[in-house]
Amino acid sequence: MLVFYRRQKDNKFIEELIEVLSSEESRRWGLPTSFKCLAEYGDKHFAKNIIKEHPSKFWIDVFQSLTAVDSITVSFLLDVFSELNEEATEKHQPFTENPFVVTKLIICSSNLTQSGIRRICKSLEKEFCSVTALQLIGCHLNDECVDCMRGLVSSRLIELTLNFIQITDAVFSV
Repeated sequence: MLVFYRRQKDNKFIEELIEVLSSEESRRWGLPTSFKCLAEYGDKHFAKNIIKEHPSKFWIDVFQSLTAVDSITVSFLLDVFSELNEEATEKHQPFTENPFVVTKLIICSSNLTQSGIRRICKSLEKEFCSVTALQLIGCHLNDECVDCMRGLVSSRLIELTLNFIQITDAVFSV
């Protein structure tokens, strides 16, 4: 439905909708509806402006009870943060002064699929992604998800924690 508003270039309506949704959201563990709304709208330039105006509403590093569909929103936000970090770098602003730096991403008690973890990993591998630690706890990951995560080893990620998952030792054998 929000794609209709993007086609109509009705940014004002979407901005007001996000404002109302974020003011009503008090729970920080799940994926806020305002995040989903911004991702579904799909306009990265618009998203960057909204996040610049309201950085505290979009700074979150712990997600619980995500679904495979929610991984689309998480990767969209990671991509937008990466673009904001790239812009800050081009302006020679150090990351420490940039409010869009999320260095640790924790996803717990979630039902992520292979495609969901692949999407998130692709966003984490971007040059200006600031996440250096990823914790996946109780995310129902299996052996097939390991291939998706192999690229993280060569990315900026320096810590990968996998707890309470269904990955067997067989995928780690040489």
